[in-house]
Amino acid sequence: GGFDIKRAAELRMPGPTSARRVITVKGYQDWAGRAFVALQALRGCADLLTGYRITIYTGGRDPEPVRIAGELLSQDLNIPVSFVPPRTPHESMLRLHGQSRISIGLSISDSIAISLLEAMLMGSFPIQSNTGAAYEWIEDGKTGLIVPPEDPHAVTEAIRRALWEDQLVDAAAEINQRVIAERCDRRQLAERVTATYERIAAGQTFEKPISEPNAHYG
Repeated sequence: GGFDIKRAAELRMPGPTSARRVITVKGYQDWAGRAFVALQALRGCADLLTGYRITIYTGGRDPEPVRIAGELLSQDLNIPVSFVPPRTPHESMLRLHGQSRISIGLSISDSIAISLLEAMLMGSFPIQSNTGAAYEWIEDGKTGLIVPPEDPHAVTEAIRRALWEDQLVDAAAEINQRVIAERCDRRQLAERVTATYERIAAGQTFEKPISEPNAHYG
């Protein structure tokens, strides 16, 4: 579990997040995914998207409708839209988040979205639906924005804020990297798991939880 923090740093685009000109969208449109809401919300940001590129990583059982919607968005707004296919290598996904100013993930049902953790690791500002465990990882309005997954107007306002406020996205990137380093460093997690099994094997009990999933960071 966890991330190779050192390798992730090598994949990350140098410089501040505010200098990046890519917006990444989780392109799942199915019983849970709400990629169409994200694409509709981006239409409300047309006046701020000059010079930006939108990248959609597709998935689910039928990614073709999302691809068509992305192509129409590109034609209508005259901005480049590219697509990342399913089963793309993990390092390529990390590199994508490491080039992005904003990473958008919308779903009506989720636990902790791995794409959210990847965005935090790579310095991309997360806009995440309020249906999962995002509140345990980011502080709404400070280290990310948590939105209703089926309200394109609310998502539009979140995107516009993330495009407009350079200081917000830069400060969030610094805090989120610290959170991931504290909670998701692969080497540290391996040491903790090993220590836990050693205590169990020795018949020791635990007086308090091993981790504190609701701990506040930032």
